[in-house]
Amino acid sequence: FRPEYKTLDMLRSYTGQEVPIVACTATAATSIFSTIWTSLGFGNRPFWGLDVGCGRPNLLFLTRTVTNPKNPVLDLLNLLPEILNNDTPLASIDKILIYFDSEQNCLDGVDTLREALPEHLRNCVYNFSGTMSEDAKETCWKGFMDGTYRIICCTEAAGMGCNVPDVKITVIVGSPKCPRSLSIVAQRWGRTARGRETIGTCIFLVPKWAF
Repeated sequence: FRPEYKTLDMLRSYTGQEVPIVACTATAATSIFSTIWTSLGFGNRPFWGLDVGCGRPNLLFLTRTVTNPKNPVLDLLNLLPEILNNDTPLASIDKILIYFDSEQNCLDGVDTLREALPEHLRNCVYNFSGTMSEDAKETCWKGFMDGTYRIICCTEAAGMGCNVPDVKITVIVGSPKCPRSLSIVAQRWGRTARGRETIGTCIFLVPKWAF
């Protein structure tokens, strides 16, 4: 997904074969592994590959049918604190990532969530998409990291740059369209509870036909 990655083999022109290179990735199908092998010029020296698996015992995985297809965020309002009033503290809202299939659906999700929150908490919901400026992206992740923002409605652009260790919940809204592959689902869910002391929940909202 990054065109520059295909030109990494140029590094070998500067380093030669004697300098070891380590390639790490959380999700790599066989085809991706072949691309990495070619791009980094592996194979001319001894090679070691280590597959540590994808076991995440601190994660709970749930798949649910969307009951409000016109506005799936309505299915997620139960993730908010049970009591919402002018005294509800910001920290009572779990850190949540919600993945949508389009920027417009992100914005609609932000609007729905803000309407459900007391006025003093509405700014804790933020959106993230690829069309944002680099400064805006940095502001988003910084606010999410320090807890100023609690809920991020995002597109797949949030796959890069998100390294927040205490995300409690990650939701993939698979309506109207589901992700193109299982590896995309795994990558998005992988943003949950990256700090191993955190217990996280991964939710996949799918249309009825998926069952």
